[in-house]
Amino acid sequence: MTKLALLSGGKVYLVEEGRDPTTHESRFAKEAESRVERTRSTNSWKDDTEAWNMGVGMMPGMAAFQNAGRPRMSPQFTGVTRGIGNTMCYSMNVFGAGGLFSFDLDKGVETRLMHSNDFNPQGLVANTWDGMLAFAVNSGDGTVHLKLKELDRPRHRQITDGDTCDECPWWHRDGELTYLYFHSTAVGRTQEGYPVGRGPGQICRIAIEAGDVEHLVSDKAYDFLNPRLDDRGALYAIRRPYKSPEMRSSNDLKTTVKDFILLPYRFMRMLFYFANFMSIMFVGKPLTSEHLAETPETQLQRRVLWGRVLETQKAIHKKGQEKRMRLVPGDWELVRFESGATSDASTAKSIAKHVMAYAITGDGEVLYSDGGGVYRIDESGETKVSDVNGVEQIAVLAGE
Repeated sequence: MTKLALLSGGKVYLVEEGRDPTTHESRFAKEAESRVERTRSTNSWKDDTEAWNMGVGMMPGMAAFQNAGRPRMSPQFTGVTRGIGNTMCYSMNVFGAGGLFSFDLDKGVETRLMHSNDFNPQGLVANTWDGMLAFAVNSGDGTVHLKLKELDRPRHRQITDGDTCDECPWWHRDGELTYLYFHSTAVGRTQEGYPVGRGPGQICRIAIEAGDVEHLVSDKAYDFLNPRLDDRGALYAIRRPYKSPEMRSSNDLKTTVKDFILLPYRFMRMLFYFANFMSIMFVGKPLTSEHLAETPETQLQRRVLWGRVLETQKAIHKKGQEKRMRLVPGDWELVRFESGATSDASTAKSIAKHVMAYAITGDGEVLYSDGGGVYRIDESGETKVSDVNGVEQIAVLAGE
């Protein structure tokens, strides 16, 4: 029976065939939330006292509303992977500090591997022979680099550098050599050094012992992202058309005319939301009718995946016209390169469209998410595995 861990919206869902998905709870995160809540309760008198907040020059009654409207941070999972044996490893951002954790699925015991401020790992993956973890970390200057961490050592080490974004690592062993596959994009900058965009994504690999980087797949017209290898050595990746920063800005005449025509509507909309804000503050009721209240679907936030903003609202709008809600367009394809045929990007074989994340099981089956659910592709066709939407990472924890 296949067991999956799905990362979606900062949460990890455990999925087994024939059962409803369950949300994984971190003991460390719960304890951190309890400590923050106790601190909040202790200092709540400052937020509720008008005299304490008069220094900001607000009108009476505004302080309580302003404090109530402040978003409260909560722990967020940022990566999940299968560990050694029947364990699951994951990364979390807990109130601004990042951590790596291991969870024993048999005993239900969580182990903290490391926890540090200004540390936010992404795309976590563990190898199957010694459990070493690989992940990507934002350097704060627009670049992203890969780092490694051994389970029995407190520190981690960086293995890639340069003015690039290196993401989505994947382990592979070829005889005595150990490689880490990943996708890499060059960072474009202004003359002042500010990052303004990324170049086409290309598939690379680095030999862990030697530190040599090889460029395997690249094409100026496409991004190749999120590489994976199956047991036969075939390379998989997500391919999407590359759009330069100039192409995304869309400063053409048609867009300008459209913005000019919609200006009155947008201005009236701004006035309405301001009046709605004042109504909630002083009257306690919104100006909108109950049928216009937000639903859980409309509360989905815009997501950024590999430098591209996913327009979730457009996907929700089209849901009534389509049988499936897909958060990524059809030109996000899962492609496969047969073993030894990765030098030519044109040899890629399309496996599925609308692919947001995917995984490969031990018996060669492909699991993928289109944002609206998780599906399996095998010899018999395509079947739905889970209804969890917005899945950004799939980890196969167990399978036949």
